[in-house]
Amino acid sequence: MYKAGEYELPGRLGESRATGLRGRDEYQVVPGKKARIGFNLFAGSRAIIKNVRDEQTARSVYAEYIGL
Repeated sequence: MYKAGEYELPGRLGESRATGLRGRDEYQVVPGKKARIGFNLFAGSRAIIKNVRDEQTARSVYAEYIGL
């Protein structure tokens, strides 16, 4: 678990795309574009997520890197 402080991590932002493979129960997933994701973590699990453009992306970054 992260301690309070400032972090910068490589990550991916934006919507991923999925394409079903013809005649199979399989999908190809293409992730969003690469980006540097930063966050400041404070006591009480409060965080400021940097380099994101919307609330949903910020929540996704929090869930992936910090945990809910």
